Amino acid sequence: MKSLSVILENDMTKGIPIIKNGELPACKQCHFYRANSYLMEYGSHYGMCGKFGIKDIITDKILFHYADHCRNTDSLCGNSGTYFKQEPYLWWKEKIHTTKKCAIPIFIVSGMGMMYYCMKQ
Repeated sequence: MKSLSVILENDMTKGIPIIKNGELPACKQCHFYRANSYLMEYGSHYGMCGKFGIKDIITDKILFHYADHCRNTDSLCGNSGTYFKQEPYLWWKEKIHTTKKCAIPIFIVSGMGMMYYCMKQ
């Protein structure tokens, strides 16, 4: 059996990329991910996790934990993404998020599908 250093050395010489956590799911692809409404980018460290939060018993509002906090805490989702659930409408959620920041959103629907453009003033 080869040692790990020999395997990594062979992979590096073959041009195979070695990405730490590359096989783990990203929070922004999760059904529970809530993007920060103040940022243009959909996936950021300031996004919230809709799976974990604390309810204020006076106002009835739920304060959600930051997604990166949940991924760094093993008792929540942890590094492995224990509660990850693939978002089936990820493309749509990303477009809706960026449309809020767009001056003139344009949706073109055809028999081939739907396209989105953002015209800035």
